[in-house]
Amino acid sequence: MSSDLTKDRLRLKVYGYEICDHIREKYTLFKILVKLNQTEWIVDRRYNEFDRLNSEIKKENPDIKLHFPGKKIFGDNFDTDFIDKRMLKLDIFLNNTLNYPSILKMKCFKEFLEVRNLSSRGSNLNTEDDDFVLLGGTHNPVARPSDFDFLKVIGRGSFGKVYMANHKRENKIYAVKVLNKEAI
Repeated sequence: MSSDLTKDRLRLKVYGYEICDHIREKYTLFKILVKLNQTEWIVDRRYNEFDRLNSEIKKENPDIKLHFPGKKIFGDNFDTDFIDKRMLKLDIFLNNTLNYPSILKMKCFKEFLEVRNLSSRGSNLNTEDDDFVLLGGTHNPVARPSDFDFLKVIGRGSFGKVYMANHKRENKIYAVKVLNKEAI
């Protein structure tokens, strides 16, 4: 399935970000919703990973000219207005890549979107709605960790981690924030 990406089967949306502040470094993770047919998943990427993808595209396809947001040398890279504008430009860049079948065939493009792991995602990620649904609430006010199969970490912050988790009984995917005890 991963070898036959086409523009009409693949939808991408850079829909959010998280500022990660670790002891040695601070950076922004951009959240990408990837939808291939009726299967969807979330990929977190830093700006430098987008930049690396852009460089690979230019190297393998020198005739393709995509607009890519430049690096910010001076000023605050963590200003919310700046990050919002960068997120929008990265979304435009990523969606413009869909216009080029040669890019869709690139191994680095598939790896960037984690398409290579598609067979392990299972059919439980299917949705019936063609529109993007980013996050939703739950009608169950009490949930325990044992109610979920935790699939992968989709975000990290100063208060804990956010996991993509499958609710065992409902067979639905949720973003579950797990707080550190120290933060409570």
